[in-house]
Amino acid sequence: MKRVVMCVSLAVALAVPAVALGGAVGFPPDNDYQGRIEGDPNTYFGFDVIHRNGHKVVKNGAMQPPHNCYSGSNHGYDPVEIPGSFRVRHGRFHGTRQGTYPALYPPSPPSATFKLSGRLLRHGRSRGSVWFRAFPVGPGDT
Repeated sequence: MKRVVMCVSLAVALAVPAVALGGAVGFPPDNDYQGRIEGDPNTYFGFDVIHRNGHKVVKNGAMQPPHNCYSGSNHGYDPVEIPGSFRVRHGRFHGTRQGTYPALYPPSPPSATFKLSGRLLRHGRSRGSVWFRAFPVGPGDT
């Protein structure tokens, strides 16, 4: 009987965190269009195409770009979500959005600029470019 109680309590102890983490969104998200930044297999770029008011819109953009600070002290790959949406006209989309880069310096994330341009191709494919820059928050930040 003691073994049954131990096994049941162990199963419950493991199930509770699994249920709690089940709703957490991991990275990378499950986007409609997904890919890598050319030449670097550790990166990620993805977005969804939705219909809003009769028009196609690129939304839920996410990327994991490489970053390197000027001082050289901080570098790597961190996930970031691209704010806002981009209207698709004649299969093409482009635009610039301002946001934050919360993975860097979590207490006060730097502001970031995202520029996207691309086109939707046949068979669920796309091609385009992304330009991204994060700006330090204050003096002395790297």
